[in-house]
Amino acid sequence: MLLKYYCIIYTGKYINTIKLEERAINCLHIQYNNKKLYTDINYWHANENGCILQEIDLSTGKQKQCWLDPQYNKGWNGGIVTITRMEESSFYARYQEVCKYIPFFSDTIIAIGKNQIEPYAVLKERDWVTSKDLSKIIENNDGGLVLQAIADKGASYNISSYMEWNDFICFYYMKFHKKYFVLYNKKTGKTRITQELINDIGYDKPWLINSFACSDENGLYEITNMFSINRYLERVKEDGFLKKNLDKYEQLKNLPEDTNPVIFYYEFKK
Repeated sequence: MLLKYYCIIYTGKYINTIKLEERAINCLHIQYNNKKLYTDINYWHANENGCILQEIDLSTGKQKQCWLDPQYNKGWNGGIVTITRMEESSFYARYQEVCKYIPFFSDTIIAIGKNQIEPYAVLKERDWVTSKDLSKIIENNDGGLVLQAIADKGASYNISSYMEWNDFICFYYMKFHKKYFVLYNKKTGKTRITQELINDIGYDKPWLINSFACSDENGLYEITNMFSINRYLERVKEDGFLKKNLDKYEQLKNLPEDTNPVIFYYEFKK
């Protein structure tokens, strides 16, 4: 039996507890949008058939509607291995009516609107992982080393850190254990891809952007994740690493060793 609760993020005020219907599925990520609660669906058994996105009744915790065949996730529907994004969700939203849903192996970005769920954009990458790849990897590795095998093969997967503002879409995907950042200009139709996205706003010395957590209508939130926090704490003590006009400069210079990952906010230019 799974329990989920949600609260108002700005105040931490408790709102409600929802007891999800007991079924042979895992719900790893949730998204509240347009007064509706959505979750992903990961089946306990690989041979289960069904949807990979659902709306949950806010009162009963039962499924109201479901969408998307597992083929949108290259046939992956969970099964013997649970795969989730570290520190990120499968849902990406601004404070607007339409949020985005991106299953782990999907090359398709799904738009969830008030009255419609539909494909929004597709990443055309020739080495994207296929249903055949996943079936063969699971068979050969018994599911235990799925991501390792995909990366070793050189297949691409995992669109993450999806951000959208004005005429631009930005995200990264994985290939050969490396991140590839994509910046797409909707107005010109041009796409740029890079492995190194340097943060020259907050730092005077080279420091790579890790990942974006979310965005709103005014800016982006970046996470200094738990894997790089120790290295980050070493660097912030160096003279000339942080820009001196950075907000909370003195606090950043004196972060304790047991600090949580740091979140930065970057405002869009008006």
